[in-house]
Amino acid sequence: MNGTMQTGTVNVVKLTKEDLRKAVNKLSSASRYDENIRLKQQELEYLMNLAQGLCSPTYALGTRINSGFATKESTICAIINLRRQIENEIKELMNSYTKIKNAIIKLDNKEFKMLLELRYLTYKTWEEIAEIMNYSPRHIVRVHEKALMSLCSTDFYADNFE
Repeated sequence: MNGTMQTGTVNVVKLTKEDLRKAVNKLSSASRYDENIRLKQQELEYLMNLAQGLCSPTYALGTRINSGFATKESTICAIINLRRQIENEIKELMNSYTKIKNAIIKLDNKEFKMLLELRYLTYKTWEEIAEIMNYSPRHIVRVHEKALMSLCSTDFYADNFE
């Protein structure tokens, strides 16, 4: 963050566009983990079918296995590795989700809380959020920036996301 300025007894956090971009990136981490898990689960399904002989043997895990013909052994090893990766991604997702939820809970403004939860915990689009909150998408984007500034000024955010 750019800096904190003391005005009376209230701290005013001066944020740059880069600070806000970083905050959005950190808040979006749960969404990225969720997407990675979904893709790995699709890959796992493919490998499971391959191991059962239901798919033609071509590629697995982005690399050719035994010159294009996967053996059951190599496919089972790939399945085990992928399951471990999915378990780790789920742990990271839960950790990220908990941090985001705990940071949002610290906000006093109910509108900010709702907007941030809808965007970063339920992955709603701006249009969906606008409809739920009964505002225009343009207004939601403006409120979002204020909500980010408020969130970034909390001690919890500073302690857990920087």
